[in-house]
Amino acid sequence: MKPINRYLLIEKRKIEEEKELVLLPEGYSKKKNDYEIVKVLDVAESCTSGIKTEQNVIVQSSMVEEINTGTNLYCLILENYVVGIL
Repeated sequence: MKPINRYLLIEKRKIEEEKELVLLPEGYSKKKNDYEIVKVLDVAESCTSGIKTEQNVIVQSSMVEEINTGTNLYCLILENYVVGIL
């Protein structure tokens, strides 16, 4: 998949969930991080921020868009939701 319109094709990092050693109330869920580190797989030609493929960037977690085509899952984010380059 080739992103267009200032989108970045990204890969989310796999986070291993820790096993809880304390009993928690039913329905309780941990607060998700507002930001996460992702790897850039491809960059739309219209991007002007200087982000390149293979870079790790920090993005707003809630703005990651997941597109499931049935056979593949693609994660995309607009370049203006990138807050930093690592």
